[in-house]
Amino acid sequence: MVIKRGKKNSFYKKVNSISKGYKYILLAFFVALIILNLYMIFFSKIHKTGFDTSTTASVIFAIEGYPTINIFSPQNITYNFSIGQPYIIDLNVTSDLPISFWTYSLYDLKHEWWVYQDVAFSPNTTFAGVRWGNAFFVNASASSGKTASAKVNFYVKVPNSAPILNSITDPIYVCENSSLVYMFNATDADEDDNFFNPILPVVSDPSGLFFSQFLSRTLTMNYFNLFSGNLYKPNLFGVNTGFRDYPIIISVNDGQYSDTKPTNVTLIEINNPPKIDKIGVQTIWHTGVNSTLYKNFSFSDVEYSLGYGILNINTTIFNSTGSLVNLFNVSRNGTVGTINFTSTNQTKIGIYDVYICVNDTGLTNGHPLIQTYCNQTGLTQTTCENFQLTITNQNRPPTIIAFSPNNSAVINISGVQNIRFNITKYDPDFTIPDSYWFVDNVLLGYFEGNSTDIFDYAFPCGISGKHDVKVEITDGEFNDSVYWNFSVSAVSCTQPGGGGGGGGGGGVYLCQPKWGCTSWNVCQNAQSSLNLGILSRNDYRIINEQCQTNALTSDRCGFQIRVCPDLSQCSSKAQKPEEVQSCLYTTNPSCSDGIKNCHSGDCEILIDCGGPCSVCASCTDKKQNQGEEGVDCGGPCPWKCEPAVPLLKRKNIIYSFLLLILVIIIFIITKLIRIIRYRKIIDSTKRPNV
Repeated sequence: MVIKRGKKNSFYKKVNSISKGYKYILLAFFVALIILNLYMIFFSKIHKTGFDTSTTASVIFAIEGYPTINIFSPQNITYNFSIGQPYIIDLNVTSDLPISFWTYSLYDLKHEWWVYQDVAFSPNTTFAGVRWGNAFFVNASASSGKTASAKVNFYVKVPNSAPILNSITDPIYVCENSSLVYMFNATDADEDDNFFNPILPVVSDPSGLFFSQFLSRTLTMNYFNLFSGNLYKPNLFGVNTGFRDYPIIISVNDGQYSDTKPTNVTLIEINNPPKIDKIGVQTIWHTGVNSTLYKNFSFSDVEYSLGYGILNINTTIFNSTGSLVNLFNVSRNGTVGTINFTSTNQTKIGIYDVYICVNDTGLTNGHPLIQTYCNQTGLTQTTCENFQLTITNQNRPPTIIAFSPNNSAVINISGVQNIRFNITKYDPDFTIPDSYWFVDNVLLGYFEGNSTDIFDYAFPCGISGKHDVKVEITDGEFNDSVYWNFSVSAVSCTQPGGGGGGGGGGGVYLCQPKWGCTSWNVCQNAQSSLNLGILSRNDYRIINEQCQTNALTSDRCGFQIRVCPDLSQCSSKAQKPEEVQSCLYTTNPSCSDGIKNCHSGDCEILIDCGGPCSVCASCTDKKQNQGEEGVDCGGPCPWKCEPAVPLLKRKNIIYSFLLLILVIIIFIITKLIRIIRYRKIIDSTKRPNV
């Protein structure tokens, strides 16, 4: 078939026209689709449905000649809310007279304070209540100027929520030769009372070194203490180990829910400085009798005693002008040093300051944070003992030339009352005497290098009768002393207290018991233990009475014990926790018996979980459990779950969709450009010659 040139050109024009028409239609379709999707994403709204409650009762207060206020909502009922839900309550009121001004006030009955007062409002609105008891007041001012008021009480009830342990570091650092004191806290929105429904801290610690105690609370915050006794080198299980980790688990619970945080207590090793026995001031004669100083003293070092490193000893002596002299050296036999010096005609009379120093071997495997937490580098430590040596031809005794308090009569004093002693010392040979302070012949204070002393002391609680305090000064040969006699009235040890001494103006020392209790042992049957002689009759009667209070029959009545040592080693037993208690006895206690009990060396936190069992469900375990609506949210958790975002409202979907649209637009434009260019090429090659 032959198409004429004119008809052929007409045919191509028609094809091009149809092709361009489809292009425009297709382009318009995609543009419309883009606009529609953008509208749906950014401008369409999701409407939620809900419900409203109608009231069937009202509280009416009317005063003749004054407006009558009708409170339809809130009502004198209990309003139930979910955990984390705002306590929004309808406020619907009316009056039989025109009201020009409405106000309301809300009083918190539990905490006994005003939440807000005289808030202006218009009827048929809402307000936020508070948890527990609410006293709600409405005031109205009529157009005539007359006023009226009405009141209604209502209750806001919220289910019990889980306590939450706040940030606990991992690890928790403590230095050798010190005790751990680590404060932590937990929030509890229920403000559980510490007596009837306490928030209890529990530490699961296989080592038995670390304990917890409740400190205080402020509304929703509970404060606790993780503590230990002094931790020493044996707790590191070696020398030059650097540190040792103790894994522990800290838990809190309110009897229904709990929270748990595992952590490590890192005990950082330090290099203990050497120790040297006190030598004290010494006086010898220049020549003749008593011209020899012979003195043995001991020195020691913790690491050296365990076979690590070496100890070096050296002596430095200065005369009264401050010049270095070579008067004598110290010999040693193991860890015993010996001074053996005899003055001769060649020895100069005078007062010498003698320094005997011992240095040890530093740690080579120190912890990286030893300086941050322990204030040392772990390197070589040096300890020096300084004393005065007086060489004289005529030694005269030292004297206490002034002292207080007055010692002319017996001093009446109460226990734990601080007594401050002052003395001034004098030596005619210019030696500075040493001072030794004794309480009932027990050495409690030693001072050297000063001509005055300040010594503080308080007799412990529970102490009474006649007691004495003595101070004795010496120049190494002659002495002087002063006595004080006291009649002490006993003070009860119902509060932590004790006795002790101090110097240099320090305050009185009162020993504070620090009770650390182990976990309760497994529950034993009380009747069987009585028959076997394990339980005394008196203890059995106490346990049996507790069981009867808890409605436990004899076959279910048990007892368990624990040990609560005083880590401060005070003599007082004030506020010592109970070490025996009744319990529900069951044979073969386990993690599946449906009873909260103790076994396998530890106690469960809640029924069949925690302690020797698997960790209890909590609001921080990153699992959806214990009735939670989502992972660690909703249900008993104090956080509401984030509402589900509609698919077209999610940012990642929006961004992905916009990117896809952009890619499609670029693709379409590119294709159109190529088609147009291609059609132009075809048109130019197939256009007939004129």
